Amino acid sequence: MRILLFLGIVLFVSCQGNTVFDKNKRLDNRQWHWKEQLNLVQEIKDTNAFYSLWINARINTDYPYNNLYVNATCKYPDGTTLKMSPELLLFDKNGMPLGQRKGSVIENRIRINKKLVFDQSGLYEFTLTQNMRNNTLPGILDIGLALIREGEDL
Repeated sequence: MRILLFLGIVLFVSCQGNTVFDKNKRLDNRQWHWKEQLNLVQEIKDTNAFYSLWINARINTDYPYNNLYVNATCKYPDGTTLKMSPELLLFDKNGMPLGQRKGSVIENRIRINKKLVFDQSGLYEFTLTQNMRNNTLPGILDIGLALIREGEDL
């Protein structure tokens, strides 16, 4: 029993060690207005690693679409900006959720960029907005970003 507990703790700590940040924003009234942004500032010191950027989206069954278009930006310490506009697939072609379903809530974590390189040590600004045709999207409970350090493969 002690061995299993020890292995569980080691696995938990090792998985958490590569997470630079994992932050979510609860959206008012379970909807995402196009002017509402998620803004994060993160210091990154390790310029010798690859990183992956993930989007967390908690939705409920009131969400009317099978996808979600977003704008994600990363402003580097020198002012240059990386812009990404991915389409997040939330349901398959048969209407089944692609994320993990818990009752009427569906949790999604979707990687939008892998092998990102942060070649400058300093503060990075991350911004996330929705980019759908509707100004307000119903059925979105939380939206978030996660940055995971993948390794030293440069």
